[in-house]
Amino acid sequence: VGAGATWPSHMWVEDMGAYTRSSDGQINEGEGKRYQAPTASAPVTTTPVKTYKSTWKASSSRSWRDGVITPGDLQQGYYPPAKRFSMATWMNANSTGSETNKNLINALKGASISRMEVYLKNLSWYYGSGGQALIGHHDMDYLPDTPQTSGGGAFSSGNWTTGAGRWITLPPSWYDNFASGDYRGITLGEGAGTSMTYYGHFSNLASDLQLRVTYSK
Repeated sequence: VGAGATWPSHMWVEDMGAYTRSSDGQINEGEGKRYQAPTASAPVTTTPVKTYKSTWKASSSRSWRDGVITPGDLQQGYYPPAKRFSMATWMNANSTGSETNKNLINALKGASISRMEVYLKNLSWYYGSGGQALIGHHDMDYLPDTPQTSGGGAFSSGNWTTGAGRWITLPPSWYDNFASGDYRGITLGEGAGTSMTYYGHFSNLASDLQLRVTYSK
């Protein structure tokens, strides 16, 4: 054959139908797997955190003079011959302000508390120059026949003038206890001894005896 010679060729293709595997007699549809794009994940949604400032007016209050219930103003301190002591609670009150119509425990459930304050309205002090309020906590969901103390947990709020109304910030260590219901209200006069500096009267009106809480959830 000389260089550069070409030879024509021919090819025939015959359709024999579906091919069956010899091993199982099944139609061979190929061993590959169909590609499927991954399913897009649903976006994660979160409820935005909101900050509230809600207020509760006292649902009840009571004052004692040497362990005997005394009607009228809330008294604290010593005036001869008796010691005076008072309690107030907000457990049966509903909120006003940022979040309305909730009791204290429901409003603070799952919340982060940044500030808790109590409002008191003074009516008189023994000394004309003023006095000091002694504020404690109690765990009673009702007002007892005899006063309850916080076991030495009271703190002093000083520099009061006669007739002043004031918001007093409560200790942060109390916040979770109020939220859980372990603390139910405040006391006045715990640890006053016989010093006349602490003898004073406060209004027992619900509007003059309030709890205000700033919280987020």
